[in-house]
Amino acid sequence: MLKIISFYAQYKDSPADELICDTFNYLLRHIAGDKGIEIEIQKANLSPPDGVKLLPKEFQKKLRYFLNVISYKFYIPLIVRIFFDNLIFFLTAAYWAFEVKNNKIIKNYYEPLIKNADLICFAGGGILQSTYLQFWTGIYAILKYSDKYKKKVYFNAVGIEKPKIFAEHIFYKYLLNKKCVRAVTTRDNIDYLKSIMNKSKMCLRILDSACWTGECYQIKPQSPETIGIGVIRPKIFPANGLNICEHDVLKMYVNIIEEAEKRGYRCRLFCNGNIKDYEFGELILNKMGREKSFLAPIPGTPAQMVSTINGYKALIAARLHANITAVSLGIPTVGIVWHEKVLFFAKFMNLKWNFITPDKFNDAVYIVNQLEKAISTGIDTEAFESMKKNTYDMIKRFLYENFDN
Repeated sequence: MLKIISFYAQYKDSPADELICDTFNYLLRHIAGDKGIEIEIQKANLSPPDGVKLLPKEFQKKLRYFLNVISYKFYIPLIVRIFFDNLIFFLTAAYWAFEVKNNKIIKNYYEPLIKNADLICFAGGGILQSTYLQFWTGIYAILKYSDKYKKKVYFNAVGIEKPKIFAEHIFYKYLLNKKCVRAVTTRDNIDYLKSIMNKSKMCLRILDSACWTGECYQIKPQSPETIGIGVIRPKIFPANGLNICEHDVLKMYVNIIEEAEKRGYRCRLFCNGNIKDYEFGELILNKMGREKSFLAPIPGTPAQMVSTINGYKALIAARLHANITAVSLGIPTVGIVWHEKVLFFAKFMNLKWNFITPDKFNDAVYIVNQLEKAISTGIDTEAFESMKKNTYDMIKRFLYENFDN
């Protein structure tokens, strides 16, 4: 029996992350079954335990406050502030390395999981994106113990982007080229990934495992008439460097709904499970004077999220995994771009209509035109299945090599 640990970003209000893990584990079981290998998969949170996960953020916050005081008092020029940003990350990483080595809570969480496993996998998701979520903390701890116990590590279809901070870029390069890491695949920025990976390591671009949502959850196609409008919290736009305020986002959603309804479509709001997204959906309801039923109930599980999306004829949605799930189910979808990963997905899938970039947020006519283009064109099922086969074969190639050795 081969024991595999499947690490993923585990949050109570993020069914999409669990969906990624479920669909990846579905692929693992099928790949193992093709070769008659018995496997046991254990799902685990890649982030540190609750008692310690905030330590790096608190350390960073105090350090940033101290350096900002110095910067303000002595009128430090911009170039020195950039140096400060790199210094803050370097010191935070050093502090976390000390904690991983000496904190018993961290050690007692990660070490038994990894020590008793045969293969360590990261199921996917945006864990190598330069964000405030700091997934690098968990990745560092997992790779440290994987190196210690000589375990093989596979990163599956992860989201990755080049960090704005050079020190973080160097840290990513250090992590992904550790001896225990045998392969890294990405769902999006393959050019950046190749630039930091040693040529001796497997480095490929593949589909997100959520593209197997339909098979994993055994979803039967429906023939609905309602258009799903997937909401996202407005603060996520400035958090990702876009100069867009809550009023602009609210106006965009209201205008989309009004334009779609003017053309005879029936619409309904939904979210992927994030409570802040859902609360923004309630704000849209209040702004438009709509009944509560105009907003779908918040999903608490991946199956509920998938069931909600499967009840729509087409989507206009911001969350990446609303779009991926829709394509998996054969549902046309138009993405609202708040992060480059949404565009990467559209381009990789070679969709024949445009996802909505910020310069088009105030043009509801254009947005609904793209929706109608998506509906009339439909998903190219043959091309999609071919891409899925290629991805399946790539994952299988790596896993078979490591099942045998």
